[in-house]
Amino acid sequence: VTMAAFFRKLASCGGKMRGRRHFSTRTYADYILYKGESALSLRVIPPELADSGRYQSLTRQGLINLEFAERFPSSGISKARFDWKNKSNFVLTVNQIGDILANSKLPLKFESRPSVATQSAIIQKKTFSIDSDEDSELEFTLTVQPAESDSVDAAESSPGAKYVKVPVSKGEFAVIRSLLGYSIPYLLAFDKVVSSAASVQPKRQNQYEEDTRKETKSSARELPSTEIWGDKFSEAK
Repeated sequence: VTMAAFFRKLASCGGKMRGRRHFSTRTYADYILYKGESALSLRVIPPELADSGRYQSLTRQGLINLEFAERFPSSGISKARFDWKNKSNFVLTVNQIGDILANSKLPLKFESRPSVATQSAIIQKKTFSIDSDEDSELEFTLTVQPAESDSVDAAESSPGAKYVKVPVSKGEFAVIRSLLGYSIPYLLAFDKVVSSAASVQPKRQNQYEEDTRKETKSSARELPSTEIWGDKFSEAK
């Protein structure tokens, strides 16, 4: 079977393959940095919309999820792996993204609201910071500690605390900034507003033209005819 025949078959079945299952229209993507002792992943959490039947409205803004994973020993495996199962995360809001894009001076520090850890049931506080190291490169640091701890420095000694640092080059940071800036309209669902307005406008225009034609026909039917008013009315016109 040639490649052209394969795509014709795919088009004819409407994108159905493998037991008549449909391809998913949802896309998953992330930007991952693998470093010596840790790794960092950026994921998009889409906004939530409520559908009233007539229109959609934004109920929750989208977010950027930063996931930090530590490397664990390879234990005989040729390539060491990262412990994504026990990863820690920090969620950036749209306003925090704006702070990262607007500020050129380091360090930058963001704190999350205290939340309950699922496994330990301990109320945790997360702090995400961006700073430069001795070589003028950047470091993304996530500190997870008990909410009662006042100092980030106490994170390493506090029970149940976690401290993950990921070095980031200037080029990688440029990519991250570009992704963050590009994502803002989508996190606020502005792209859906613009696309829906573009699709609704022609319908409104068509409706306006249809209503205008109806009014013109209605006015024409209401004009007096010579059968009612006689020939003198026709001559007066």
